[in-house]
Amino acid sequence: MDLLLEADPSTEQIQTYLNGSDIYTALSDGKTVGVCVLKPRSEATLELMNIAVAPNQ
Repeated sequence: MDLLLEADPSTEQIQTYLNGSDIYTALSDGKTVGVCVLKPRSEATLELMNIAVAPNQ
């Protein structure tokens, strides 16, 4: 959740779009350094809801 909050400071807002979304993470040395949340809007369309990279990367 910490990385998601880098891009969207509202925990409540994040909770509204996590359900039904696909969450992808990027790892470096076993640590999560990036996150991307995609929400399907139709059969052929995804909406990028959140994307963040750890500040030290």
